[in-house]
Amino acid sequence: MIQRNAIKLNTVLVLFVLMLFGGNVLGQRSKSPSSRLQSAPLMQERRPFDFSDKFYQTNGVWPDSILDRRNGNDSLSVMDYISDQAFRNVRLIATMPAYGTGGEMLFWNAYGELTRDAFIADETGEHAMQVATRFPVFFFPSSTAPGKDRQSVLIEIGDGYQEKNPLGLGLAITVEYTPEIRTEAGALIIAELAKRNGLSLDRTPIIRTAKEIYELTRLGMVKQRVRGSEGSYQSPFVIAKVIMDPALGAISPDAYLNYVTDRNGTPLEAERKFLSKFECLQAGGNNCE
Repeated sequence: MIQRNAIKLNTVLVLFVLMLFGGNVLGQRSKSPSSRLQSAPLMQERRPFDFSDKFYQTNGVWPDSILDRRNGNDSLSVMDYISDQAFRNVRLIATMPAYGTGGEMLFWNAYGELTRDAFIADETGEHAMQVATRFPVFFFPSSTAPGKDRQSVLIEIGDGYQEKNPLGLGLAITVEYTPEIRTEAGALIIAELAKRNGLSLDRTPIIRTAKEIYELTRLGMVKQRVRGSEGSYQSPFVIAKVIMDPALGAISPDAYLNYVTDRNGTPLEAERKFLSKFECLQAGGNNCE
């Protein structure tokens, strides 16, 4: 295995990001984004509320440019009251499972999507884009069921995620298997990965860790693309806030879990643990591992 930082993004991905952001997104490291962005306030309310317009703008994003922003009447969120001025009275109830950097189970909420133009054209907006590229969100589109994912997403949450990424910004990257998995050498690796992680909707191995993504990319067995880089309608950035303390009341009784299902409409066998943990947390459990 080679070191993660040496294979952070393949050549195509790097060139696209540099072209999209004028070469400064991945290159600037002199100033920490956390020194520019306003951290979410500490509070007793743990349930996920949409951020206020002012909070988005303070953190480098034009609120009016957020695509598919939650509004309280979309079945993904409800109207609710919160006194904290960093948020508005829209509470998210649609919850999704995810794997963390090392394969840990996470839960997150989708607040909306962003194009390049949604970032404010100043230093704060530039730092917001840097944050998004530091915490990519990997999506795994199905090759057999159009419009569906074959497994839960993977969100990198290392490098001080909670402090440096108050909005939950992420660069959306799709991960797809290549024909290399059908070679003799590839088949051996795939078999071992399936044995360790279980199978996706496509009956290909689930990818659970960032290390697996980067190693499979190095071997040419998966390809990574920035979402929307090939002319699709999808936006290259997402607001995908991870619930960092789900055992402290963040999973409300009216929340529900959007998980990947098999062709019978049931959770993937390898991912049923997400639903079990979610139901335990929703019932107020403190030890739901």
